[in-house]
Amino acid sequence: MATLLLSVMGAVSEFERSLIGERQREGVALAKQKGLYKGRKKSLNENRYGNCRSGLR
Repeated sequence: MATLLLSVMGAVSEFERSLIGERQREGVALAKQKGLYKGRKKSLNENRYGNCRSGLR
């Protein structure tokens, strides 16, 4: 009985996770249509990138 319960709980959890992903993709698509979504900002600018490259040599 415990195995069945765990299997059902796992299936519900997986379904809920897929719904969250769908809502997130819909929200991003809507924001892109409005011109509000520009993606993730770059963590390294040209100056910091150069500093990292010179530190590796």
